[in-house]
Amino acid sequence: MARFLPARIPAAVVTAVAIAAGLLAPSAYGAPRSRPVPSGTSRPLGPMQEKARIPVAVIDYGWHTGLVLPVTALGRPLASLRARFPQARYLIFGWGNRRFYEAASPGSGRALMSLFPSTSVVFVQGVTDRPESNQPSGDVRWLCVSGRGIHRLDVFLSGYFRRDADGRFISAGHGTSFNGRFFASTGTYDALHTCNTWTTDALHTAGLPVDDRGIIFAGQVMSQIRALRPCAR
Repeated sequence: MARFLPARIPAAVVTAVAIAAGLLAPSAYGAPRSRPVPSGTSRPLGPMQEKARIPVAVIDYGWHTGLVLPVTALGRPLASLRARFPQARYLIFGWGNRRFYEAASPGSGRALMSLFPSTSVVFVQGVTDRPESNQPSGDVRWLCVSGRGIHRLDVFLSGYFRRDADGRFISAGHGTSFNGRFFASTGTYDALHTCNTWTTDALHTAGLPVDDRGIIFAGQVMSQIRALRPCAR
């Protein structure tokens, strides 16, 4: 089975991120951060949909985190992805610096450059099995999200996709993982708005009690996730 594992960041680069964040944090953590304006909408939810409890997973890759949604949970804002991944039962979503994320073997130079405001991409991977079947134990945590929360999460995620004149997601090429694809993103990546900030922001948007302020590393995300009740699968 193909394993979905992003490249590792060298320890020296992780240290550099921490230093940069420490220098910038006093002025940045309390400031409002601009987010992409959602460009998709969904139909109003019915009473049964609002009460639904839908499983959403967080994947911890060690330095990077991503989200997993069942394909059946995709609403109108993300509906076009069904055709892109027709065999998938789950979609894995990630977000990050474009040059670093797209590189098969990114070096420390690209990682350091990603500390500064830069263009980004959304990564989507379609899988037919539960993600934990290809991940070490403990790397995947399932959480229950309400129907309304899934609606909000769909809109949040779709807002990070850049669209062409016809409203279609703009492809940025195939990913380095099996059945993965990159899409141009509207977001700006930097040392204080990382993939892990994005993950936490998405979960907060979905109605989960997590806080994205000060989040830089995956461990900070997972420490909040472990405090929440897991969703039975």
